[in-house]
Amino acid sequence: MLDRFKLAERGTCVRTEVMAGCTTFLAVMYIIIVNPTMLSQAGMDFGGAFIATILASLAGMIGMGLGANLPIAAAPGLGTTAYFVYTVVISQGVPWQEALGASFIASVIFAVLCCTKLLSALMYAIPDSLKHGITAGLGLFIAIIGMENGHVLIGNPTTVVALGNIFNDPMTFLSILGLIVTCILMANGKQSAIFFGMLTIGVVAYVMGFLELPAAPFAVPDGLDKTFAQMSFGNINTILVVSFLLIFITVFNAMSAILGISTQAGLVKEDGVVPGYDGAMLSTAGGSVLGALLGTPPLTAFAESATGVAAGGRTGVSTLVTALLFLLMLFCLPVVKSLSALTAMAAPALIIVGFLMISDIRSLDWNNMVESFPAFVAMLAMPLSYSVTTGLGAGFIAYVLLKVGTGKFRDVNLLVYCLALIFFAQFVFF
Repeated sequence: MLDRFKLAERGTCVRTEVMAGCTTFLAVMYIIIVNPTMLSQAGMDFGGAFIATILASLAGMIGMGLGANLPIAAAPGLGTTAYFVYTVVISQGVPWQEALGASFIASVIFAVLCCTKLLSALMYAIPDSLKHGITAGLGLFIAIIGMENGHVLIGNPTTVVALGNIFNDPMTFLSILGLIVTCILMANGKQSAIFFGMLTIGVVAYVMGFLELPAAPFAVPDGLDKTFAQMSFGNINTILVVSFLLIFITVFNAMSAILGISTQAGLVKEDGVVPGYDGAMLSTAGGSVLGALLGTPPLTAFAESATGVAAGGRTGVSTLVTALLFLLMLFCLPVVKSLSALTAMAAPALIIVGFLMISDIRSLDWNNMVESFPAFVAMLAMPLSYSVTTGLGAGFIAYVLLKVGTGKFRDVNLLVYCLALIFFAQFVFF
């Protein structure tokens, strides 16, 4: 049965894949708590949103593992949920039931697009230089998220950001400690370095009293009846606008993550083909449709899955391990809350992954400004705007402007022109 996962062909084994799946789980498990917490601010039931988050993620990851055979976790995206809650429901006053209706429409359209050649054409229309910029930008973005979660970077009213204090903040101390342990293990060629770095943080935090395990670790969830099939399609004009933006955000976030992580894993072929790409996008779309029915915004491919890749994950086996752990957490809400509160646990893994992914910029021809500058723009805009989609759009626009400005407009794929115009419209009007 394991032959279908091509373990030997991709230079991995079951033990490594299990370790990678556990590593990815520890990096992405925060979404199990954060997503329903955010949705509850929109008026949704926490218990229902908690169950919906896990079940939708489970569906997406089973598809990603069995269908696409990629080491990439799928779950409701933090950026998508933030847009859903704070922009659509709270700022615009759209009832959460209508927002779910828009999410359902967007997810169905996403799934239909996956059955055409359009999404594949979009992927392969992206210039190689931009692909390198996207991978490196995603790495920077992930590293900054890790430093922020681990309090290595903190807000500062004068300089915007500053370094955390290792002596006053236990999270900063634990993050730095974990980073040192992980780096030493990696430098010594230990493939499970990231997992054991996380484990070190957990053990030290428990000994120092910063991690409290619940006396009653298990709980039976309820509340799904309050979110299941609650979509409403009352204000169709509003729903269509929200649906368009959700499609836009979801498609390009997923596309960027799949490309970046596959590149890091060494799975992208010489002709630019990403094995399992169509299956990965369809799995994300299918999980999104189920998520809208259950009560959560669309799924995305999680960039934090790169932690599992760094731990050696190369196949869908690691994703299935992550999915199994998500399922177990359905009955372990108290444990999830405790571990999610220890934000330093995943910080070193994310920083290390950023280091690994940014190395892709060595493939850029820095002497060719027309190719390298748009990649630089995409790479810089992702972390600074805190949005993968924004960075991607800025890179596309810069690429088209430089090609046209240097008289090389015939070298640009028609789809790239279309995408640049769409991104421009999104920046101006939305």
